[in-house]
Order: sequence, then structure tokens, then C-alpha cells
Amino acid sequence: MNYNILYVIDNVEFGGGARVFSQIIRGLNKERFNVLFWYEPYSFHVNIKPGRQMLLRYFWDAWLGLKDYKKFPTIESCVNDKIEESFGTKSWEEAQRICVQRACQNYIPYNPDLFGPYPD
Repeated sequence: MNYNILYVIDNVEFGGGARVFSQIIRGLNKERFNVLFWYEPYSFHVNIKPGRQMLLRYFWDAWLGLKDYKKFPTIESCVNDKIEESFGTKSWEEAQRICVQRACQNYIPYNPDLFGPYPD
């Protein structure tokens, strides 16, 4: 059975601009699918990452851009050097809290009276 699947090595972007090369499915046989547009929100999903992961991700591009692996052999060493400048604290716990707070500052709290109950 031939589904005309085309595998392409592509430059995939993840949140925050990190780019990795990955094998992804680029296209499927369009004879078997129709394109539908649904303009009203149907469902939502918010996945808040752990504070440590968000903090490390915050500095990831800067660390890779520096390319100074003798001074900063790990992402953690780069964070230790730049954390106070970016978050005003040397405490990882406090910086994690601030990082999550910044990332979530524009989120609207869920209100079941306005949006209805969670789906089963």
C-alpha cells in the first residue's frame, strides 16, 4: 500500500528558537485528505514545563551562540554566569520562579463559567 509519504530532513523549530534537524513527514497524498478550516477555538492545551527546564531553555541560544565551551562547558555553567544579570538574583530557585512567571504572565486563568467545563 503506497501512501506517498515523503520523508524530509528539515530544520524544525521548537519554542524559543532552538533548531534541530529531524526527520519529519512533510506531506501526505492529498487525494485522501481534505483541508478544513475551523476558526473558532475547539479545545486548548497548555503544558507548563518545570521551572528548571524553562530556565535552562532561556539561556540555551545564548550558550550555543557563545561557542566558548572552555569557559562554559555546560549550560549550567553559563546560567550561573548570566543568571544575576537576567533575573536579578543568583538563586536558581528564585530565577526559576521569575522565569515561569514571565512565561505565564499573559495567560488567562481558566474560568469554567465563561469557557464551560473541562472535556471528559
